[in-house]
Amino acid sequence: MTGLAAHRAGEEFYELVTDFLHFFKTIRMSYTSSPKTKELGGMKTFKLASVLAIIITILGLLALPLSAVNAATVTKTITITQDQINSSYRVTNPRNRKVSNVSVTIEDGQVSIAATITQRGQQPVDTVSVWKPVLLRGVVYWKLDSATIGGKPATKAMQNLLLVLHRITLRNLVWQLIRRGLASRVYRVTNVTLTPGTVSITATVFGVKAAPAATPAATQSAK
Repeated sequence: MTGLAAHRAGEEFYELVTDFLHFFKTIRMSYTSSPKTKELGGMKTFKLASVLAIIITILGLLALPLSAVNAATVTKTITITQDQINSSYRVTNPRNRKVSNVSVTIEDGQVSIAATITQRGQQPVDTVSVWKPVLLRGVVYWKLDSATIGGKPATKAMQNLLLVLHRITLRNLVWQLIRRGLASRVYRVTNVTLTPGTVSITATVFGVKAAPAATPAATQSAK
C-alpha cells in the first residue's frame, strides 16, 4: 500500500467512526429513559468507541508521508453536475429506509439535500439540510451548516440523525464520482468550487504511467 493510500484509509476509517459516535449519541438520547441507564450503558459504549476513534486517528497519522509516493503525477480538473448526483443510485435508492424523496441542489459554496424522514412510530417529516465542503489533507468532507423540518429549525436530535443519514452518503457519492472522473483510485484534491448546478474538483493524480521512451533504431557498424 502506498503512503497516500494508507493515509486515505486512515481518514476513511476515522470518518466512519465519527459517524458511528453520532449514531450512538442519537440512539442513546432517543431510547434510554433512566438517567442511570444512560450513565452506565450509553457512556461505556461511547467511551469504547471514542478510544477506537483515537487509535484509528493515530494509525492514519503514522501512515507513510505523501512524499513516499514515487510516481509521476498530473493535475486534472473535473466537473460533477447536479443531474449526475440526482440520477445516481445512492440518491434514487437510499440505503436507509428512513429516507425517501431525496433531491440534491448544488448552490454557491454549498449543497442542500431535501429528503423525507420517517422514523418508527412517527409521521413522515420533510427536511432540508445544508452542507458545506471541507477540504482536509486532500479529501473532501462535508459539514452540516443548517437543517430545517417543515421550514422550521431542526432539533439537535434531528441534526444528529441527519448527520448519520446524509454525511457518509454524500461523501461517498462525491468520492465515487471523483474517482470515475479522474479514472484513478489514488489522488489528492487541491480545490473544490461549488456554483449553481456544478461542483468543480481539481486534484493531483498519482501513479500516472509515463509514456514509454522511444527505442532508438539499431545501427550497424560499417566494416
